[in-house]
Amino acid sequence: MSVTLRPLPREFRWRVAESLRTRLFGERRHDAADWFSLARNGRRFGAFQLLINLEQAPDRNNRITLGTDRDRFDLPQATIHWRWRELDQHNLARIRAILVSELERSGIGRVITDTSALPDPNAHHHMGTTRMHRDPRLGVVTEDARVHGLSNLFVAGSSVFPTGGFANPTLTIVALALRLADHLKGQL
Repeated sequence: MSVTLRPLPREFRWRVAESLRTRLFGERRHDAADWFSLARNGRRFGAFQLLINLEQAPDRNNRITLGTDRDRFDLPQATIHWRWRELDQHNLARIRAILVSELERSGIGRVITDTSALPDPNAHHHMGTTRMHRDPRLGVVTEDARVHGLSNLFVAGSSVFPTGGFANPTLTIVALALRLADHLKGQL
């Protein structure tokens, strides 16, 4: 999605200019009329490209399984089954529509949307393969990360997420691992 920018209404210029400059370039200037140029070299931006990333809705058909190919130790290799569904496309279209509406309503710029762009399957977090749920019919592990039906097997990682968000999952994985460590320590 590209945004063709035009100068903002006067009441928004200074605030947006300061925010953009500070966040993008660490510069602070009080000349907000030209908020889409770089003062250092006089370079001016005609447009910005916005990248929208979103996580997919959970789908039991999106999964990781053991395949028929074998690795060098003669163990089965993992196979990723992934597809972008109509629901995911609908959610992407809705986010685009809201973003376009708000950017154009605010006077920031005119939005040109490329609806033919396909999602990048490598830009998603493959999570939820051992989903956490109290009910063993709906998940693999309990809220304590213990595999249903087993007393001594626990899973820590993003595979226990019931659903995923867009943001990198590392801190949540660490928090779950610490929670599991506390639980196991309490069991000893």
